[in-house]
Amino acid sequence: MPSLDSHALILAAAVTAAAWLALTLWIVGNRLLHDARNRGLGWAAQALRDPQLAAQPLAERMAAVHRILKRLPLRSLETLVMDTSLPGWARDACSVQVERLRDPARLLATARSGPERGRKWDYISALFVLARERHPDSHALLARALAAEDPEIRNAAITLLGEIGDRQAAEVLIAGLHTAGSLRTRIASQLDRFHFPIGELLRPLAASADPAVRAWGALLLWRYAGLPGMDAHLAALARDPDPGVRKAAVQSLAEVATPLAAATARGLLRDTAPFVRAHAARTLARTDPEGAAADIAPLLADPDWWVRQAAKESLSRLGLRAMPQVLAQLDSPDRFARNGAADVLQEIGAIALLVERARRQGPEGAEASALLRRIMQAGERDMVGAGAPLHPSWQPSRAAAAAGPQERT
Repeated sequence: MPSLDSHALILAAAVTAAAWLALTLWIVGNRLLHDARNRGLGWAAQALRDPQLAAQPLAERMAAVHRILKRLPLRSLETLVMDTSLPGWARDACSVQVERLRDPARLLATARSGPERGRKWDYISALFVLARERHPDSHALLARALAAEDPEIRNAAITLLGEIGDRQAAEVLIAGLHTAGSLRTRIASQLDRFHFPIGELLRPLAASADPAVRAWGALLLWRYAGLPGMDAHLAALARDPDPGVRKAAVQSLAEVATPLAAATARGLLRDTAPFVRAHAARTLARTDPEGAAADIAPLLADPDWWVRQAAKESLSRLGLRAMPQVLAQLDSPDRFARNGAADVLQEIGAIALLVERARRQGPEGAEASALLRRIMQAGERDMVGAGAPLHPSWQPSRAAAAAGPQERT
């Protein structure tokens, strides 16, 4: 007959087995529910992105969306609210469905409480719903989120403020430029897409003690450079002690063709920072196309490669009007300046023009042939004109003609 100890051991074993079975069933059940929820979420997201659904009349579309969303649990709906790849109207519908399932007071309390431990996504989801519903507290809540330490929360706040897109949202984002650090690029991207002018809101950034903030302020003003007095504001920033600010200012000045913009760019051609000189050359070519060539052409001999490249691009932009100044660089003692001048002359069509003139008899043909010879020497390659023969005074050697174009330095 089994002893009392045997009964206890059997009971303990049975309880342990039952516990393991319950745990296994719970794990398997949760996994099945998780997979089913993901399948449902994926199906719903795909259905909401269907262009045919968006093309339906509003009443029919809302009925179809209701049929899609009513099958989803709250967690899946919250995920769809945060899915920026969905059309705006679909996310609005998801927000409404979330509010139906979730207590609005609890939703606001979650957004106000902040990202408690383990509840970050509840917090972000609450922010999304409240922002898309334009809750009166949205701006204050998003300003607080923008100051959070978690980069995902800050990214969500930046996106939502850009979606709201009103003056108060712009003010919050501009304030965020002072503290956002590595996320300043994302904030600037949102500010650059605002559908109404915010130039006056950006002006005060020039007074920041942080040069990075001043630089972003100058760069974001490019859309407003044509407003009265804005060129003077940018010209002042172009004298900033920080080269990054000077570069941003002269970039924005490229959008306004005023004498002050051209004079500012011309002065920065001698800046100590190579990237400032490079952008100054591009801006001068845009703001003073008639008089820029004489100042830009000497930059073909600049010690910095990027400045030389910017000079070539700027002179090419000016076209044949830059031809006399570029031809003068063929006598430069700098080998790369001569080579760059030859490249520009070919780019602007000067070589084709001279080839046509060289086919003529008389002094004009001889002069064009001499210029072509200098250009080919500067470019360190031979060129044989196609078609009619050139002026007799310019006859490339047969050996050079047979060798073909040489590799450019």
